[in-house]
Amino acid sequence: MSEVYDGAFRSIINKCSKFVLPFINEAFGESYSGSEQIVFYPNEHFIIQNEDADKRRITDTNFTVIGEEKKNYHLECESSPYSDNMLLRIFEYDTQIALDNSKVTEDAITVSLPHTAILYLRSSTRTPKKLKISIEVPGGKHVSYYVPVVRMKSYTIDQIFEKKLYMLIPFYIFNFEKELPACDKNEEKLKILESKFKQISDRLIELRDKGEITALEYNTIASLSKDVINQIAKKYKSVSKGVGDIMRGPMIITEGMKIYDEGVKKGITQGEINGILKHQIETAKAMIFDGVSDENIIKYSGISPEKLEGLKAEIAKS
Repeated sequence: MSEVYDGAFRSIINKCSKFVLPFINEAFGESYSGSEQIVFYPNEHFIIQNEDADKRRITDTNFTVIGEEKKNYHLECESSPYSDNMLLRIFEYDTQIALDNSKVTEDAITVSLPHTAILYLRSSTRTPKKLKISIEVPGGKHVSYYVPVVRMKSYTIDQIFEKKLYMLIPFYIFNFEKELPACDKNEEKLKILESKFKQISDRLIELRDKGEITALEYNTIASLSKDVINQIAKKYKSVSKGVGDIMRGPMIITEGMKIYDEGVKKGITQGEINGILKHQIETAKAMIFDGVSDENIIKYSGISPEKLEGLKAEIAKS
């Protein structure tokens, strides 16, 4: 189940990378304008442990934002309720990212932990607003840092659009998860739920028509929203069809999108396509190691079936 949500999170970052900066602004109190450059890094990391020297950990995404200064970020999307194990996982991810980006001289190593945040799709009174990680270094000194927690249910649709947190839209259905059984059985309640998502769809179409988001970005949000709705409401056919079809909306294919798709199929890498494709490949590799099905790897990474087979063969040889 979680592979659909993880895949949707990775996919929206792959295809709609400009949506990342408003999320960073919200989570960390930054003030990025949107003109900054984002450099993505591989999601796969090897954890050195005695019992398993080749143990792999797959992060959802890690990248550097280059503006007035360079900052490294690490984002995780979590569909399970909060547990203490998340702190261990985050620290494990952060230290491995820091090692991957470390600077080594003849007698010293410098590591820099990334700025990390977690998006919780489900949350409760147990879910903290932030996590604290403390490190005791030799000599008894303590160093602490905080991991902001973004809770999906904290945001209304108005807040999402006002803050341009468009990458949250595919997961907005989580805010109504407890209401789905009643909506599936009661037509009046279903219509109320449908009307909420009709407003979202209409606002997205308006943004697309005004040129504030591209057709590719619109299609990505709409398609991933339907995927997430179909997964979370798979037991509730009326909800899945009614709300899912609304969010799918009128998809359009532009000449630019045809060029993009052709570039993906042929492996053409230039300009923006180069950066997008590189991150798609890294995401696909991460999903392969994560045991995700071929169908979902293709759907959420955006690579072609032929490219996927090539990646699997490349990994098998390594």
